[in-house]
Amino acid sequence: MAEVSHPILRVKNLHKQFGELVAVRGVSFTVQHGATLGIVGESGCGKSTLARLVMGLEKPDDGEIFLQERDQDHWFMRDMQGYRRRIQYVFQDPIMSLNPRKTVAQLLELPLQNMTRLNREQR
Repeated sequence: MAEVSHPILRVKNLHKQFGELVAVRGVSFTVQHGATLGIVGESGCGKSTLARLVMGLEKPDDGEIFLQERDQDHWFMRDMQGYRRRIQYVFQDPIMSLNPRKTVAQLLELPLQNMTRLNREQR
């Protein structure tokens, strides 16, 4: 009998609204282990909001986000840190997202500071 593979990420009927602006309406998708997901669309269609919801940086108004079959509402801070180590969020406009006052080394070092399993030299 074949082994059943559960998705690493499952988003179900996600909704997010800011005042009168509906940013995300009824989005559902799954991502299998080892897969890559790209979100594309025209300006203002909710791509960044969707990414922020999946990253746990925003709370959805409705819908569910499951990481390895655990509902996002039941994640703890330690879960979020581990989750954020395994996913990446690439901004649309890196010029606006990267601090021009920092060196490339400083910019690369910043996310590594959360990699607590690595010692200082490895980071």
